[in-house]
Amino acid sequence: MIALGLAGSIAYSLVSLILGVRLLRLARRTHQLPELLIGIMFISGGMLGHTLAWAFPFIARVVSSPLALVVLEFVCRLGIAGGCAATLVAAWRIFRPDRPWAGVLVGVMVTMLVPFVLPKILMVGAATAPLRVPLYWGWSIASVLSYGWMAGESLNTQSQMRRRNRLGLGGDPALTGRLLLWGLGTGAKALLFASLVIYQILAAVGIPARLPQSVVVSGLGLFCSVCLWLAFFPPRGSRLADRPASAEAS
Repeated sequence: MIALGLAGSIAYSLVSLILGVRLLRLARRTHQLPELLIGIMFISGGMLGHTLAWAFPFIARVVSSPLALVVLEFVCRLGIAGGCAATLVAAWRIFRPDRPWAGVLVGVMVTMLVPFVLPKILMVGAATAPLRVPLYWGWSIASVLSYGWMAGESLNTQSQMRRRNRLGLGGDPALTGRLLLWGLGTGAKALLFASLVIYQILAAVGIPARLPQSVVVSGLGLFCSVCLWLAFFPPRGSRLADRPASAEAS
């Protein structure tokens, strides 16, 4: 069970590192906002925040300084919140740049992410009874919505492009497939955040979970990693690789 959990965690950390560096390098050349935001999403939320989250128990065994552990926890939380914030802004600027409500929603959601970074100051009691802390629910909603919104917009755009392809109105079948993988991958990340809340609720009300949390989280992490990897690195000769996206071509 531990090995399965580590496999999913390590896979997502590696995928986030490779894709994040790739996109940030691309953004440096193209000066385009989508590449920059998604690169930050991978580096901040995946490589930094996610890695420190699963590695923290191992680090705590060898690091004796309480101050160092507090700093690492702060960096971990900052990374996770930063990844969610970058995802929210990316969903807005990529899919709804002309919708005022989208900008307002992003502002509200980013504000709801802030307390997660400083839990000891703004979320007193969250460590022992998180479900009784309103700010905990705000963070939970914002984290799930960040990746859920990105997934929904991606899958909706993919569905529209697929209909155009079927009607012979032009389009890029490879891009359509990559959007599907991107939507499924970010959707799995949203479900991963949601599963953490669900397990908190089950524990609070005393209902035993049918599946261990590590199995669910690692399974979603592995699925997310595979989908995101194939979206950027499709197998040669597949339909996904027929017409590479700009990031791949670069």
